[in-house]
Amino acid sequence: MFILKKLMSNSSTKKIFQEFIDEVWNKNSTESIDKYIAADCVVHLLGSNKDGVGINWVKNNIITSHQKYPSLTISVEDIVVEGNKISSMLQLASTIGDKKRTCRELILYRI
Repeated sequence: MFILKKLMSNSSTKKIFQEFIDEVWNKNSTESIDKYIAADCVVHLLGSNKDGVGINWVKNNIITSHQKYPSLTISVEDIVVEGNKISSMLQLASTIGDKKRTCRELILYRI
């Protein structure tokens, strides 16, 4: 997935990535996604032979995730920026029934 529309310093890139997680994912604000995701982004999914393509695919993925897990929150545990790549360890949390569930996800974005 292409995040950010141009390369910036490592600290600026980390800050913008954190803002993307907070604003788009944690506040479920798909209206602001255009600030962060390129219109022609491609999302490669582990275990799938079909890629997600385009900003509308990303928006639908966020909406569907929040419909399925209304209390979903994402915490950024670590961010590494190297050249045109951002790697991040995320912790996802949601209440399912009466139990709080968490999992970790390692992601790689290419700018």
